[in-house]
Amino acid sequence: MSTELRQATSSYQLEAMLPDSCVLRWYHAVLCGLSISLFLLLSYLPVSSQATWASVVKGQSRLALTERFPLSIGMRSFESGWASHEIIAGLNEVCGAELLSFTLASIQTLVLIGWTTLLFRIGGPLIAIVGSLVMIGNAFIFTRGLDPSTFGQIAFFALALLLSKSMGYTRPRHYWCRASKFDWIAIALLFSFWANVDLSFLIGLAWLGCFAVSVWVDRSIRHGWRIAFRSHEFRSRVLLFEIATAATLVNPQGWRLWEAFVWTQGNPLVGSLGQWTMTPMASLPGAFVMIGWTVWVALSRRSQTSAFVMATPLLATVGVAFNPSLLVWLAPSFLLSIAVLNARSTSPDESVGSSSTTQSAQPKPLRFVFTLTCGLMIWMGFSFSPWGSAVLGGKQRSEVAVVGANLPIGLSEHLKERPPASLMCCPIHWSDWLQTRVKIPLMVGSDQGVIPRSVLNDYRSIYRGQTAWPRIAEKYSLDGIIIDKADQQVLIRKIRRGVASWEVTYEDEQSILLEKKR
Repeated sequence: MSTELRQATSSYQLEAMLPDSCVLRWYHAVLCGLSISLFLLLSYLPVSSQATWASVVKGQSRLALTERFPLSIGMRSFESGWASHEIIAGLNEVCGAELLSFTLASIQTLVLIGWTTLLFRIGGPLIAIVGSLVMIGNAFIFTRGLDPSTFGQIAFFALALLLSKSMGYTRPRHYWCRASKFDWIAIALLFSFWANVDLSFLIGLAWLGCFAVSVWVDRSIRHGWRIAFRSHEFRSRVLLFEIATAATLVNPQGWRLWEAFVWTQGNPLVGSLGQWTMTPMASLPGAFVMIGWTVWVALSRRSQTSAFVMATPLLATVGVAFNPSLLVWLAPSFLLSIAVLNARSTSPDESVGSSSTTQSAQPKPLRFVFTLTCGLMIWMGFSFSPWGSAVLGGKQRSEVAVVGANLPIGLSEHLKERPPASLMCCPIHWSDWLQTRVKIPLMVGSDQGVIPRSVLNDYRSIYRGQTAWPRIAEKYSLDGIIIDKADQQVLIRKIRRGVASWEVTYEDEQSILLEKKR
């Protein structure tokens, strides 16, 4: 190469055309990798959740409740989360279980990205990474599939986003009494939407209650309780709580939504938020609460805190103590209070990048390496997902791979060809999925609150294969009994010996269909 050509080529260098805002760093790549990992893992999770198929069958409206469960006649019932049921059933009608799987993975990933961004903006990259790991763990331990609680998580994050400015990490602090009309209207619309998709809006109302009481506590300590009651900020937050509560009445049930919360049987809270059980400290939720409080106390010694930042982990502790599944909602809020205590006056990007800008003003050729890494991970996440495989011409997943191997696909095809004539007894964990495929009236289903307790006791006797099961079957005029071969060995042994007036009309490696002899 001649000297002139060498000099000409050396005078031209590649320059970055992207702005500095596109320069990502190592912690961005870590957070991106965690989000993509969650998306991929949930994409291949079988759609076998009982809660998912319960929402599908409720949203389809093929059969009324008394047609699905004839023995529920006379029992009061309350249908909560109707909007979620309609959405989930519509997704299933459009593209089946594959779209349900994709929707669950997308929503959970978007919620993770939202909380991670909020934690990163307030507390920095370390808290954001820890928060991502905690929420990924929650997604696998407590997520029940695509159900109304999935949409409730979206609403809870939206509430946290609206209240985050008032948590005291900004300077100057944002007071709610100075909030714009948009913020007030957004809260009202949010709770109206939330009440129609999931009953977890009660968690949001409890947080808003802490939001109002905490400012009264702060003002009482400084100026006395009488002046605190007359505080414009306190009255604004109380009004906010009242508006949010009133907005929950915008639902098809109206005021009956609140009346149903005091029911002793068929209480919709049990089905929405789970059973109230004490959480042992020697468990993952207990360990999270203990470690969270240890970090919170250590950080609170270095900075002044507010009552709301203290009330948030207290609410999370009380909720998790009585129901460990509430960790899905309350763990992010706990982490948010820790992030507020760790808040800095400068953003993470400014604090990390300040040393690099002072050391050298010369451009670095590898400054976009983590940006390219994030782009590569996003592309790989899409390519290896089931939908990416379909777009790129890959092989479609089989029905067994999508819904899981524990659902009786062969039995459902048999029932389509030979539908039962009358009432049938079916394992509860199969009932909703079967009713999405075949119109069959069942003795008991997943919505046990609408079934009399005597019927539930008789169902358990049949399921466990107790001696009186033929007499109970005659009592309810059952046309058939579906048996789970993996979990009903006692009943299987008894029917193998032969039972008068009953015969096996279908059997595969998963299930047995026992029908009345005609």
